[in-house]
Amino acid sequence: ILADDSCVGTNPTQRNALLALYTSTSGPNWNCPSYYGGNTWNQTDDYCRWTGVYCLRWNNVPDCDLVMGLDLEYCNLN
Repeated sequence: ILADDSCVGTNPTQRNALLALYTSTSGPNWNCPSYYGGNTWNQTDDYCRWTGVYCLRWNNVPDCDLVMGLDLEYCNLN
């Protein structure tokens, strides 16, 4: 939580943590079904649009999204 109720865009710490999970579980080899959105993780997109990442927008500020959970059970992580 930010003490001054401000935000400076998507959080690089959260992005890096998600990318570390992706890399350590052979992300490019995930097999997410198309009905589940396929594998949409990539380093340039907003991480809140990645398959199975659930975010909450802080104070309704655009580009101020906090990861609230992950649901990747159908992606066959290794």
